[in-house]
Amino acid sequence: MIDVMSSVLFLAAFDSQLKWCARLRDEFARRGFGWDVVVPDIRSALSIDQISAAGFTCVRSLPWEQMLQAATEADVVISALSGPQNETLSVDLGDRVRADGSAPVLITGWVGVIIENTTAGYLNRCASDVISVNSRGNLQQFRSVAACLGLPADNLLLTGLPLLDSARRPTREGPIRRVLFADQPTVPQRREDRLFLYERLLDYAVHHPDRKVVLKPRHRLDEDTFHRMRHHPESSLAGRALPGNFMIDYTSVTEQLPETDLVLSVSSTACLEAIDHGCRVGLILDLGVHEKLGNHVFVNSGLLRTFRTSSMNPLERSQTTSISALFSKNNSS
Repeated sequence: MIDVMSSVLFLAAFDSQLKWCARLRDEFARRGFGWDVVVPDIRSALSIDQISAAGFTCVRSLPWEQMLQAATEADVVISALSGPQNETLSVDLGDRVRADGSAPVLITGWVGVIIENTTAGYLNRCASDVISVNSRGNLQQFRSVAACLGLPADNLLLTGLPLLDSARRPTREGPIRRVLFADQPTVPQRREDRLFLYERLLDYAVHHPDRKVVLKPRHRLDEDTFHRMRHHPESSLAGRALPGNFMIDYTSVTEQLPETDLVLSVSSTACLEAIDHGCRVGLILDLGVHEKLGNHVFVNSGLLRTFRTSSMNPLERSQTTSISALFSKNNSS
């Protein structure tokens, strides 16, 4: 069916969703498809910088009804929207029939690691023609839910995360000179916990004056993402005396990875991208393991590390063995 299709409509409302679309757009464009990107007139936030960082020059914003019309006229609709919005989309598209009786192929998925509402998210997308699944664990769970509820499971397709390449680069060796902390908007949520992590990061910079320690906020103070940040690092650290080798940098993680030796985070999908680029990775364990932190997904990765040592050696010994394979269609475990 796909061989005769010619147009793809991508739907996104936030930067993470747009970045997911960008990798799929590249593949469809390589195969000769025309494409367009629409931001539905719903809750959304895309600054010019976020659009550019995702790999686009511009996107169209349309009211929901006009977006539906554009979707009806496309051959393929790829939606990176949230679960409830995808459910509404599938229902609304189902009510529209083209003159020839055909309909666009609707493809949905998840733009990152699923840490909560796993079953609900699947059910929001279950009416899609194709559901792009990130991991074998998710695939098994969705198939089990489908079987229990009498739903068809042949629309589930194990694709892996689009941001990961099919062949991971070898892990870079040598001394650690640049450390990147990938901050997350709501992990952790409490102000005290966020300050604790930032203070540990500052201590790390003090203990390692030969290393540049970079904190990458999820977004700028005047920007927004799907998960809203309440305690921005720039505000949290305002007025603090910062080590000379510590800096806050808004350059996208993807652009920073080639010069980064070690990536730290609590549970960010950025860690998967870092491993894919050959960076060493440490998933910070100091706040414990909990679904609210999202690091429960990575308990068997071998990458959970703690700041609670004077030498910080556990972070340096991070092993990038198989964590990215957890979210690759080629994983056999």
